Amino acid sequence: MRMSNVRVGLAMLFTFMLLIAYETVHRQIDYATAMEVSGDSQSDWKYAPVLSILEAYDMPGSRVTVQGTVVTEPTKRSDGSIMFSIKDDTGTLRVRLSQSQGAPIRKGDVLQATGNIRDYQEDAVMTATYSDIELVR
Repeated sequence: MRMSNVRVGLAMLFTFMLLIAYETVHRQIDYATAMEVSGDSQSDWKYAPVLSILEAYDMPGSRVTVQGTVVTEPTKRSDGSIMFSIKDDTGTLRVRLSQSQGAPIRKGDVLQATGNIRDYQEDAVMTATYSDIELVR
């Protein structure tokens, strides 16, 4: 009876692992398709699937799109850029807007942002411009 319980547990674990692998591959296929549709390697495409913030963390050096709620007040930095953080169900991501001109972003806004993910002090930061930000609500 004990060996039967172990087999059932292992079967459930294996099934769960396969589902995660399937989702990962499916997301990569979505990205490859988005790059083909745009005809560009990554610099300028607008048809990227929306990733979770956790998925974006795993793609340093890539241009990604995420959606989340602004959880910190945007602050203007000495270099003129704007810095704030957005959050979804999977985590929090700092966003740096390289220019300070555009529609005001406020804490509580839900937005979709497309930008480049960079590692900064063992954390991920998205670099974007106001034209890369779309207010959802």
